[in-house]
Parts: sequence; C-alpha cells; structure tokens
Amino acid sequence: MLTLLILLLSISAILFGAIYFFPSKRRLVFIIASFVPIVLVTARIIYRIFTPGNLERVLHLSSILQGLPLQMCGIAAFLLPYFVLTRREFIFSLLYFFSCPGAFITLFLDNTAEFGFGNVEMWTFFIPHIIYFLLPIILIICKEVKPQFRDLKWVIATIIIILVAVHFICLTLNSIWGTAEHPIIVNYIFTVFPGNSDLATGEWIELPILGPLFHLTGGLQLFYLFLLLPLLIVIDLVLYAPFYFQKNFTAPKTK
Repeated sequence: MLTLLILLLSISAILFGAIYFFPSKRRLVFIIASFVPIVLVTARIIYRIFTPGNLERVLHLSSILQGLPLQMCGIAAFLLPYFVLTRREFIFSLLYFFSCPGAFITLFLDNTAEFGFGNVEMWTFFIPHIIYFLLPIILIICKEVKPQFRDLKWVIATIIIILVAVHFICLTLNSIWGTAEHPIIVNYIFTVFPGNSDLATGEWIELPILGPLFHLTGGLQLFYLFLLLPLLIVIDLVLYAPFYFQKNFTAPKTK
C-alpha cells in the first residue's frame, strides 16, 4: 500500500506540475494523452517478450499475451488518443465512467506492489494504471471536456459488449495454446478467472472481491462480473455528482 501511495502521489505531482508550468496546457495534455498510453503499452509488451527468465515456454507465451492491450486499461490506452483526435464526447464518457474508476480499483486489488521498487513488472503495471486514472481528470480540470450523464446507459451497454468480446478472445486463445497443466493462458479483464497468475509458476491466485463473487455464481466465467455493474453505476453517479450540482445549483454569473 505504501508503494502504491508513493507512486500515485509522485506521478500526480509530476503531471499536475508539468501542466501548471507548461506555457500551453492544452498542447501538453494532448501530447500526454496521445502518446504516453501507447508508449507504455508497447514498453510492457517488449519487456515481457525479452525477459522470459526461467519461465517455461507456455508461461512465457502467457506473459506476452497477457501484456497485450486487451485488458480494461489497455483498451483505455487507445481510447485516449482516439478521443484527442475525434473529440467525441461518448469516448470521454466511456473513459471517465469506466476506465477511470476501473484503473483506480485495480490499483488496490493487484498485488504487484509487493514486488518492490526494484521490480520492472511493478513499474510497468502501476505507472500506466495511475496515468489512465489521472488523464480523464486532467482533461476535465483543463476544461477540455465534461462527462455527459446521458451517455451512462450507453457506457454500461458498451462495457457488456466489451466483456463478452474479450471473453470470446480469451476462450479462443486458451483453446489454442492452453495445455493440461496450464489451461488458462490469458485472462483479460478477469473474464475467465477472478485473479492473476504468478508468472514464475503459472499458478492463478484469486483477488479480493472478485473471488467471492466468482464462487457466489458457482464459478460462472464472465457472468460473475455482471454482479459488479450495480456497484459501478453507484460509483459513476458519485463521479457525476459534482457536475450535476454545478449545473443545477450554481448561480449563473452576472455581467
């Protein structure tokens, strides 16, 4: 937890400090949102390709495939530059209502911080997730865009579509490259198993919250995640509350 807090505060200070002192805030935000996420995703994949260590061949393959941008935050890495290019409000709403809270919750669920500051895997996990959490907030602060409440229902529908599509990809890849000893090769967005794998042993370890939900549904892959949708809606309502009060209870400026 201490490692996570240090990283969160440090990266926040660097990003907000750079934006505060940079002459053209809008240009800097667009540069960060356009290039940093994709660079981070690419760096993570390259790192996993060239650091097999003592992993078995199937576990090294699993490590590489798990690094592909089919996780929730990996998808956000491509949505951010797409939003910058198109300025579509719905894309930002998807980032704010889904990727932003998802990245924040994942930071506290994952156990990668236990590896310590000297572990590259820890850096390649936490830095992208912190940036994906902060960038939508920075875009709002810089008055580039605001989330739209009317988009919330479409965001939920899009989330369901993404989960189903990603689960199908997981089943396909696991059927192709899975073995009797290691049947799960990929587990994008936790649609197959409610946890992460130990890259050294291939053992899958359940995460808090997800594990109990998985067993509550009798081990139903994918569908157990739908139990989190009501919680996500509550979180999204809280995230939208400041904009609601600003719109409805702030007195208009008089000339």
